[in-house]
Amino acid sequence: MAIITINAEFGTKGIFIAQRLAEELGYFYFDHIIAEEIANLIKVNKLDVKQFEEDRHENILATISKYFSLDIFKLKKHELKEEEKEQKLYSRNIRDSYKHLLPYRFEAHGWIDSDIYKKMIYKVITSLAKTGDCIIVGRGGNIILADEPNAYHFRFVASKEYRRKTLIEVKGIPEKEVDKLMEKIDKKCINYNKYYFNFDVNDPHYYTAVLNVEKLGDDLVVKWIKQLVA
Repeated sequence: MAIITINAEFGTKGIFIAQRLAEELGYFYFDHIIAEEIANLIKVNKLDVKQFEEDRHENILATISKYFSLDIFKLKKHELKEEEKEQKLYSRNIRDSYKHLLPYRFEAHGWIDSDIYKKMIYKVITSLAKTGDCIIVGRGGNIILADEPNAYHFRFVASKEYRRKTLIEVKGIPEKEVDKLMEKIDKKCINYNKYYFNFDVNDPHYYTAVLNVEKLGDDLVVKWIKQLVA
């Protein structure tokens, strides 16, 4: 039984590799469904939770959300269209297999702020890890589960040139927009982990291994991780 956490630079195909690992190992795969569970537990809209993952940690919204209705900040539903498609593919009706492990109640209902989000991300990821044999993508999983004896934490990196090419060719991001988007997502990732978990996402000491996807290739990355957790 093993728990795998994956933190990947944008454009290293981290989600693709994580999903492939889950399929080949027969592990549960937890990514966007984590936000859904938080939303379900405290009775808020999933879009509200996503805002705390995307930008409320890096601006004044994290503070004023404690005093004003979140309705004025909600995303339009079409902005999550691609994410919803991806989630449908990997949810695989697995909720029944782990829902009994989740905290059955929480003191906040119908409301979320940055403090509640942080408490819930710890509660949910810790509970999901009890399933064993699972892959948890992002959200400070390597910090939350740092003391788990059977947990392995990986960071995927690559050069900007490789990441840029991947985003253009695989994700279909327009060439004129890709550099700005990479910079924006990288900054959000750094700020998110610093704000909620007080760690430098680029510090290799927080991981079992840092793997250069560009140098190794997808196949070897998958092979090495499978051998390590076997």
